[in-house]
Amino acid sequence: MTVHRSPSTVHQDGNASRCYLVTGAAGFIASKVAEMLLAEGHTVVGVDNLNDYYDVRLKDYRLSKLLGASSFQLGADPKVSVYAGKPDGASAAEMAKQTGRSARRGDGEANLKPELVGNPQVSGLKSQVLSSSSGLRSQVSGLASSPQVSGLKSQVSGRFTFHHLDIENLPALEEVFKAHKFDAVFNLAARAGVRYSLEHPHVYLSTNTLGTLNLLECQRKHGVKKQVLASTSSLYAGCPMPFTEDQPVNTPLSPYAATKKAAEMLAFTYHQLYGLDISVLRYFTVFGPAGRPDMAPFRFIKWIGEGTPITLYGDGTQARDFTYIDDIARGTILAAKPLGYQVINLGGGRNPISLQTVIAFLEKALGKKAQISGQPFHTADMKETWADITKAKRLLGWSPQVTPEAGFQRSVDWHVANRDWLADIKP
Repeated sequence: MTVHRSPSTVHQDGNASRCYLVTGAAGFIASKVAEMLLAEGHTVVGVDNLNDYYDVRLKDYRLSKLLGASSFQLGADPKVSVYAGKPDGASAAEMAKQTGRSARRGDGEANLKPELVGNPQVSGLKSQVLSSSSGLRSQVSGLASSPQVSGLKSQVSGRFTFHHLDIENLPALEEVFKAHKFDAVFNLAARAGVRYSLEHPHVYLSTNTLGTLNLLECQRKHGVKKQVLASTSSLYAGCPMPFTEDQPVNTPLSPYAATKKAAEMLAFTYHQLYGLDISVLRYFTVFGPAGRPDMAPFRFIKWIGEGTPITLYGDGTQARDFTYIDDIARGTILAAKPLGYQVINLGGGRNPISLQTVIAFLEKALGKKAQISGQPFHTADMKETWADITKAKRLLGWSPQVTPEAGFQRSVDWHVANRDWLADIKP
């Protein structure tokens, strides 16, 4: 079979462009990582199952940016992505027009007008190609066809290819590894959210642990040595602060944390047995524009702006080491270097910021006072998080550049610019 290889372009810094697999590509962190990799001139293959844990229209927004859309088309159904199960020859814009309304993007994206044209079959994945209004047409070259894989659909725009699939689906994942020659895998797909994992633990085990195992197996079989694995600061429950990577994290307080720990252990096993090079990144409270609607920053901005009372669990003194999305994505890309097996914190590295302080930041940015609806503190939540980022500085040369206050201001600015369609998104 012919495989898709990254182009041999050499950038001004002397680094050749590469081909990367990014899982969870429509997610908050993964979409920003993909965006930065593309900006650096690399080829990116993104996969996502587009599940409805939260309103999929936020995922559609992020994916539309990667696919070069000039405007975001808001679908009518918060549970069904316009990129899922798309009929051959139908664009996301056409699908959205049939089911919802159009919403102009308020963030100054490039004025590209995509249309879908036919493309030869990609290893059994039904594929489509987006061409821009400039007349430039992107093609997937040298990909041979093979038997159909569960009706999977794909979209391609320039150096970005999106396959709608679940990393729990090993046969489909195998086809992706056969169709593309990857230099590294950014394994950022995950079921997130502490409280939701208490109600649906099997889903978390399947995605976070089995999905990671599937990727490790594909990498072993296809000779892809490097993986950057997204993990969580939730593992540090009960540890003294600031949290360091050498602390024992054997007492997770939620199925979410337990499944991420299991993924870390599987990654270590594959490093020891098969020589895979794994960078495990424990993220600390990532926030920013287009963030998850179940997270406090998105909820608080929306509720304060609408004049809706904020649901606040506890007294607001609980604190987090907030880290801006661009800093997290930059650190994630830096971690793709050869490191053996390393666990690395990516966090603000500052004194934790209380939710009371966050609310004060947002009140200032929005020019409105928050109304508070107090609820009991949830026992599965952590009281505080605080990252020691000494190791990230030493191994990656990384430290956060955006202050929390500046990051919250940017988040508010994005929300205000997109408030028309965000009014339909429920936290």
